[in-house]
Amino acid sequence: MKPSNDIPRQRMLRTQQQRLLERHAEFFSDVTRRILDAVPQATGIWCYGLNALNPGRINRSDWDFMVLLPAGTPDAVIDQLNELTSVLGRLNRLDSSYLDVQAMREDETEGDVVRQIRREGFAVWIEGQPVERKPGDLHRLLNLLSQRKYAFQRDRVAETALHV
Repeated sequence: MKPSNDIPRQRMLRTQQQRLLERHAEFFSDVTRRILDAVPQATGIWCYGLNALNPGRINRSDWDFMVLLPAGTPDAVIDQLNELTSVLGRLNRLDSSYLDVQAMREDETEGDVVRQIRREGFAVWIEGQPVERKPGDLHRLLNLLSQRKYAFQRDRVAETALHV
């Protein structure tokens, strides 16, 4: 459980991340479309890293994304997708932005990247959500997120949904 003095900071971060999603809707739609074209079995796409942690001061040229795959996805498929020469490795540019796109199973609960996504990441797309952004889509995303409950973010769903 997080210390109570960390909750206001987390709420402020979630609010800033929601604004980031809304302000850069076209960018996130383009990224989502490209990822889903390359990995149609994806169940979710999350943004994490410096831009997720500091959404008020984004570095437009460097973005980190995690593609979530179904729980039964074999390790060999995950390893292949995470190679630099894979379809995800080739998704390294969008206009003037550099993208680092990796994959993991949606039921992962251990590891540094899992902890980083849990601490600072936010959902960009969840299975069942349209790729094109429209007003009100953030509410739909949070509703889908609360239903999905990825293993790595069990204690984050309720907290995130509070800040719509």
